[in-house]
Amino acid sequence: MDHTERPVNFTCHWVAIGNGRLTLWHRPGARAVAAMKLFGCDCVLTLQAAREHADLIGQWVAEAGIEWLWLPLENGKPPQAEAAASILAALHRLSQMLDDGRSILIHCWPGFHRTRMVAYALL
Repeated sequence: MDHTERPVNFTCHWVAIGNGRLTLWHRPGARAVAAMKLFGCDCVLTLQAAREHADLIGQWVAEAGIEWLWLPLENGKPPQAEAAASILAALHRLSQMLDDGRSILIHCWPGFHRTRMVAYALL
């Protein structure tokens, strides 16, 4: 079954970080992305690689009127070189967004390795 065919069952548990909020999730389907705005999500950070169709998530997020950030990570292994530099730059931006009171949802495909690694680094 495709993610877009599942019934909308979007629930998230926001954690207050500074002036903002953060939640961690798995790869959302189109209907879940549409529901995110109702839960106060105003930014989605996708950690999926291009081969995982991250662009499709970006399209759904844009259609929902939510800001989309893409930090393509191939896997959950500690990033090296260019990937590490990209994460450091993103962490600064994400931290500023939280300070500004934004609500950020971070996800990869299953929501485990990459998602938790970036969230841990952000915290």
